[in-house]
Amino acid sequence: MAQRKGQRTFRNRIVRGAGMCEATLSSLIFATDACHIKPHSVCNDKEKNDPNNAILFLSSIHRAFDHGYISFDEEGSILTSKDLSEWEMQCLGLTGNERIRLPGKRSEYMSYHRTNIFRDKLDD
Repeated sequence: MAQRKGQRTFRNRIVRGAGMCEATLSSLIFATDACHIKPHSVCNDKEKNDPNNAILFLSSIHRAFDHGYISFDEEGSILTSKDLSEWEMQCLGLTGNERIRLPGKRSEYMSYHRTNIFRDKLDD
């Protein structure tokens, strides 16, 4: 799979800053991805390379985040979609008690994710 221009540098910068999966605190760096909070496809050039628009997750959690199955509230506590069962949470290694840091601009990017990506707007 082709890598986007600058992606390796972006990932290396995020790995140096975080050093572990920010949701699970796993230090298996080889199994992590630098994840854009606001999707790369809708970012302007500045946002694409902004380290505040990044989070380090295990690959499986990255996919759940990208597809809106998890997000994080204003305080950094995990939010889970109604589409994600308790069993699936366990398979991802998530307890529902995860917390991440959301300083400054990072909080704004996460607000975008909650509003536009997170799958919480389902009919009951």
